[in-house]
Amino acid sequence: MKKRILTGSALSLAILLATTPASVLAQDNTAQYDLYATVYDYGPRVDKIVLELPEEVKADSVETDSFHIQSANKSQIDLEVTNGDRVVTNTYVTDNENGEETDSGKYITIELETNLNTQFAEVLQWDEESFSNYPMDMNYNVEQIIPFESVDGEEISYTYTMDEFIQNEVDLFTSGESEEGIHYRDYKPEDDGEKHPLIIWLHGAGEGGDSNVTQINGNRGATAFISKEAQEAFDNPYVLAPQSPDYWMPELVLGETVLKGTDNTDKVVALIKEYIAVNENIDTSRVYIGGCSMGGYQTWETLFAAPELFAAAFPICAAYEVPQDKLDTVKDTPIWIIHAENDDTIPVQYSRDAYNYLKDNGGNVHYTEYPNVQIDGQDFSTHASWIYPLNNDPKLEDGTTFFEWMSSQKKETSSTNEQSNLPIIIGGVIILVAIAGFIIYKKK
Repeated sequence: MKKRILTGSALSLAILLATTPASVLAQDNTAQYDLYATVYDYGPRVDKIVLELPEEVKADSVETDSFHIQSANKSQIDLEVTNGDRVVTNTYVTDNENGEETDSGKYITIELETNLNTQFAEVLQWDEESFSNYPMDMNYNVEQIIPFESVDGEEISYTYTMDEFIQNEVDLFTSGESEEGIHYRDYKPEDDGEKHPLIIWLHGAGEGGDSNVTQINGNRGATAFISKEAQEAFDNPYVLAPQSPDYWMPELVLGETVLKGTDNTDKVVALIKEYIAVNENIDTSRVYIGGCSMGGYQTWETLFAAPELFAAAFPICAAYEVPQDKLDTVKDTPIWIIHAENDDTIPVQYSRDAYNYLKDNGGNVHYTEYPNVQIDGQDFSTHASWIYPLNNDPKLEDGTTFFEWMSSQKKETSSTNEQSNLPIIIGGVIILVAIAGFIIYKKK
């Protein structure tokens, strides 16, 4: 039998292993995190990080200054990205991801300062040359600078790598492409066997392209309608958000910038009809359409092309000097126009003129004009008047809110028309029978 001889270093290692607690030996010094973003009135922002640890830690060992957080995003379009430090406003421990706060657990939520002027929180990158938003490749550097205490009393530190980028509202939308090649995102309510409305949102100039996401995270245009308030007001609506391949308008001049796009109105109408056809629980008497800026233009044009489809429309700060002869074709459609007086991108007069013409010619129209765009004391872009209706702010003189007004609009369907014409049909049949009887009587 051969004897094994331990060298000095090997003997030291053996002694170290023998005297080291098993919990420390088994400790995994790497952990993962998920990065969360929410779509706010001022756009999409990263506002939370959730760490998943290999073992439980005590909540009282985790502080706001336990971490150094820095954005480390990359451009998808070869533009420079400015990254920097994020401010941690709160930390807490939970026993599951997005769970309730507990005294110990494997998950740590890190809340980040997020407001209109927060730096380095962006999810999209603006390219002035193409006048468009583009998604970034998201990543953050998460550095732990103070050890935690495990439930066993051990001090532990980890290095962190990103697992998933989660966009709270956006991820509730599925993606698709119409038969004619229009990309879209859509939200479907749970199938309860009942009929539900459809709300169509048309994005502005900066959210076109082929990402099939910027049209729903560029602002709250689509995501606002899946909020609890909107879902209750509209009876759990479907939400459909098409994306223009370039710009909705053939041409829009903004100072020295000239945007040239493609007229996709026929394709948008075809998409809406196609979507309604494959979703049998859409209530075709409650289909609503709206959009902002260039999407306001496309709202008008889609309404003009197929007024029979829509129960109501809401063009917001529409980039369109609407022709009066076209307005004549939609006088019977309920419309609510919205704009800000100090809009320095699209003249407010466009909306005023459309409203005044419809009102003077018997149109079913409402108009709300705000002096500026100011929310909670903060000044937003003067063009961003879409923020108001998406927060259900506009009201009629009797107090009816924007959501209440729109959700109450209902278009007569073909079956409704048939029912309403039934007395006339019956009356006509009776008259014909009477005439025939009289003729027969005379012949006798």
